[in-house]
Amino acid sequence: MAILGEAINNLAMAAGISADNEHLKSVLSSPTISNATIPDELISAINGNLMNLESAKNNPELSKHFKATIYNGVDNELLNTLKETGDYENIKDVIDAERSSTKKMSLAIKKIKELAANTTNKGELKDYQEKINILTKQINEINSAKAAEVQSITDKLTSEFSAKLEGLAYENLLSSKKLANPLGWEKDLLTLAAKTEIGKALESKGYIKKMTERGFELQTKEGTQVFENNKPVSFNDFADRVLLDKKLLEVANPVQPHTQNSTNQGARIPANGKLSKWAAKAMQNAENAPSIS
Repeated sequence: MAILGEAINNLAMAAGISADNEHLKSVLSSPTISNATIPDELISAINGNLMNLESAKNNPELSKHFKATIYNGVDNELLNTLKETGDYENIKDVIDAERSSTKKMSLAIKKIKELAANTTNKGELKDYQEKINILTKQINEINSAKAAEVQSITDKLTSEFSAKLEGLAYENLLSSKKLANPLGWEKDLLTLAAKTEIGKALESKGYIKKMTERGFELQTKEGTQVFENNKPVSFNDFADRVLLDKKLLEVANPVQPHTQNSTNQGARIPANGKLSKWAAKAMQNAENAPSIS
């Protein structure tokens, strides 16, 4: 047997009633109620069928009941809407085969969109096609612009790389030459001077320096080979000629020709040195002196 007072207090606590509640305190203070007993089976039956908010949320039977009540209303509303729009006959086979109300809604919405699109396209097919064509053209233009942008970047990088490669090759060509440096310039400054003079000569002649697989070639601005006096001119020869003319290229010391005395073919006097000059003058004076009889 269970004590009635304890059973009432437990039920009050399960219902969230505070122990300080005046009505609860009044009931439990009565000796008749607090000391009374009731069968355990009755208390178990009461506890099994009464629940608080949390237990009600987790009760599967209540969950099933309320979901059915809610979704039956959704199903009914959906069917009424489809019937009003005249689309039910086209959709009923799809939604009737589905038991889940949420999936029925998704299928119905999808089907309605398809029907609406088809219905709209019948009256505005031309307009929609024009819009599709415009959008397609814009997409193609965007793709073309992107492709052109990528190609532009590729061309720029290729051009920059080619320019650097040509610059290194030109530096190597000039460094192979013995540039004259009477003023003791730094190598970079001397190379820059050589480049400047060659560049000015190219501009003056209307020639260009063209890098090919065979090296640098001298060409006209039209891209043809340069001829002077009916002979082809290489870029290397042209550059050497310019540098020699501007005193920027070293040359081997020329062999000085020997001079001969105009009256004495046997005597050979070197053409340099103070002593040699003095001896030559002395010999000439001796030859021109009057004879003694």
